[in-house]
Amino acid sequence: MIHEPDEVFARGASAKNARPDIDPQRVTQLVDDLASLSDDLCAAQRIAKLGIWRWRVGTQDFTWSHEMFRIAGRQEADFTPTLESSMACIHPDDRASMRGRLQGCINSRTHSAAEFRVVRPDGEIRYCWAETRPILDSFGRVLSVRGICQDITDRKTIEGALRESEEHYRYTLELSPQIPWAADPAGQIIEVSAQGFDAIGRTPDETLGDGWLAVVHPDDRARTLVNWQHALRTGEPLDTAYRLMRHDQEYRWVRARAGARRSADGSILRWYGTLDDIDDQKKAEAALLNMQELYRLAVRATGLGIWDFDHETGARRWSGELRAMLGLGADAPADASRFLGLVHPDDRDAVIASMQSEDEVHAEMTFRIRRADTGTLRWLTIDIRAMSAEGDTGGSGSRTIVAFRDVTDRKAAQDHVEWAARHDPLTGLANRVLFQEQLQAAVSASLAGGERSALLLIDLDDFKLVNDTLGHDSGDQLLRLSGQRIETVVRPGDTVARLGGDEFAIVLPQIGSEDEVLDIAEAILAALGAPARVNGQLVDIRASIGVTTSADGEGGAEELLKHADIALYVSKGAGRGRVTLFHPEMRASIQQRASMLSLARYALSADLVEPFYQPQVDLSSGALIGFEALLRWRHPRLGLQLPGSVAAAFEDNELATSISDRMFERTIADMRCWLQDGLDFGHVAVNASAAEFRRDNFAERVLTLLRAGDVPPSRLELEVTETVFLGRGSELVDRALNLLSSEGVKIALDDFGTGYASLSHLKRFPVDIIKIDQSFIRDIEDDPEDAAIVSALITLGNSLGLKTVAEGIETERQARCLTAQGCTIGQGHYFGRPMPTNMARQLVADWPALGHRLTAAR
Repeated sequence: MIHEPDEVFARGASAKNARPDIDPQRVTQLVDDLASLSDDLCAAQRIAKLGIWRWRVGTQDFTWSHEMFRIAGRQEADFTPTLESSMACIHPDDRASMRGRLQGCINSRTHSAAEFRVVRPDGEIRYCWAETRPILDSFGRVLSVRGICQDITDRKTIEGALRESEEHYRYTLELSPQIPWAADPAGQIIEVSAQGFDAIGRTPDETLGDGWLAVVHPDDRARTLVNWQHALRTGEPLDTAYRLMRHDQEYRWVRARAGARRSADGSILRWYGTLDDIDDQKKAEAALLNMQELYRLAVRATGLGIWDFDHETGARRWSGELRAMLGLGADAPADASRFLGLVHPDDRDAVIASMQSEDEVHAEMTFRIRRADTGTLRWLTIDIRAMSAEGDTGGSGSRTIVAFRDVTDRKAAQDHVEWAARHDPLTGLANRVLFQEQLQAAVSASLAGGERSALLLIDLDDFKLVNDTLGHDSGDQLLRLSGQRIETVVRPGDTVARLGGDEFAIVLPQIGSEDEVLDIAEAILAALGAPARVNGQLVDIRASIGVTTSADGEGGAEELLKHADIALYVSKGAGRGRVTLFHPEMRASIQQRASMLSLARYALSADLVEPFYQPQVDLSSGALIGFEALLRWRHPRLGLQLPGSVAAAFEDNELATSISDRMFERTIADMRCWLQDGLDFGHVAVNASAAEFRRDNFAERVLTLLRAGDVPPSRLELEVTETVFLGRGSELVDRALNLLSSEGVKIALDDFGTGYASLSHLKRFPVDIIKIDQSFIRDIEDDPEDAAIVSALITLGNSLGLKTVAEGIETERQARCLTAQGCTIGQGHYFGRPMPTNMARQLVADWPALGHRLTAAR
């Protein structure tokens, strides 16, 4: 129990009064010692920042030590401590609590301790620690309360900093991919961070000690343990990698590193280490190795040769493929001089410049070498890339990789493609592309220098006949021979081209005069005209040549081509086998041809084409047995037009086919009407052009029209010329004619005796009728040769069981002569001119009344 000091003092005073013999000097000494102790106590309080206070309960007697004033930031001269003023120094949030603790101490007569905050007059907050004890009298009553107050602000600051540091360390560990761990000197794991346990999905009990080995991959366990034991035995740092099973039961590569902390005497106190997840790195390394292997295999598969030059070390490395490409042995050193010695002299400087260039990080070029072993010339291409140490192609690289590829075959193929793009594959001559280039160059030179250039267009006459009779192989051989003959005549620097089919062209730059051009053209004509043996058969070649010049540098390439084409057209029209020099007035004939084509298209589009019918008569009986349908068309302004007005259209396959289709449609439609009206018109003969037989469905189209019109096929007679039997398409003709004949259509061979057909065609193809051309009939009465030919043709027809039709009968005498020779049928103006449908109908009705003319003929 603590008693009130006044009581003690009172007891002391009583004793003093009881003992008057006390030494005053001793008292003085004691007072001095007490003052010294008081000073020491004040110094200790100041050092410890510990203040002392006392309150006599129930009074205003409240005392503070000097340190209390310093803690509270009050001046002793300005501040009187009381219970209320002391409470006012406490932070408002702590005040009620501290008042309650003081009252609790008094009520319970027990010790109390608490932490609180003091607010100084300047607003500064100080953290304090207070302990309070009650002082009791002899009866156990609380006389006063004494307490201490220690300023712990510095400690709180340190604690806060430590707390923050610990939080920082904790968060750093949680966010770091590394897992820290520690082991004792024997290698037993004694500590692992929390994320380490989470990562492997095991508890501390399962992991610490040797438990971690259970999650190491079985294939890595022995090696990892050996490495760890080696570190424990030697004290050397640990650095090893292994696969660790994680909480998802998947293995991932980790790298374990550790170092020993030693005592002053060098003994190991503890091992500290980390685990790094290096699985992505391992996979990247594996992928890199795989890519390197794939690259090696790809290089080998593609035949690439590699030259690797390290600028830092100066090392040069050649792949085996490169040595083989250069024709060097497998042990040949990577020697730049040796390589450059194999490069073609014309390409060497460019190769050196390309490989030494510092301006480009990527360059490509193609050059030639001579192989070291065989000396053969090869084309190589190189791809030069500057590489950084990290493998990037950019900047000033530390390495240069040169990839070589042998492109000899590709270069040859490319050259061939380029050659083929500008040359005719059959003859080897320039094609239209190269021809246009050379023509333009010649014209440009003429325009620039005033020099004359010339253009020749050549067309082989009757080439189609040779091609059709002897076959396309023979035709190709003839074209090659023609090109060779032309080349023997022209000058060096002249361009000979095949433009297609049997058409050739020659560009003559820097020609002197028109006479010189014509001399060359005549020489070509003579060279082509010499007999030629093709596939064992002697063939005569004739040609037509159109010539034009750019006099005094006038005229463009297109204009020259048009002029030469006009001259060629005139040359062919004038009898062929000749040279024609262009003159401006020739444009009229070309314009006429263009006009014919235009008129033909107009006649078709406006549905102006119609058949006219010329009667055919049985010469023995005088009966009207049929008609031949002949082409006519009606011009809206010029009236009825003959085929000659659109003659050029028959040279155009598309137009010729369209006109023929229209004639079949109109003729069969007329036949249907006549049959519906009960007219016995016999048959109608319709001409079929060669163009029709180039379509493999010609016969089906005709039969379809007949069925649609309900016209019996026997009412139709198909007239063809001998040329349709010739050529490579004869199988189509054979098929079409046999199909039509099997359905009842009669086949007539038109203009017989004027063509080039073999008589064997009369046996091979289903011919029923031969028509004798009017050129033989015209002078039959006066020309013995014509009469003999006609007689022979009639006899041939009768012998083969074929009917004969004489065309172009103009007089009674001609009719009598033909009848006497046994001709079967007659046709011509003597019996009736070509007439429209309505007149043909009337002729059928009126024919019996005209029979006297035939009777007279007989």
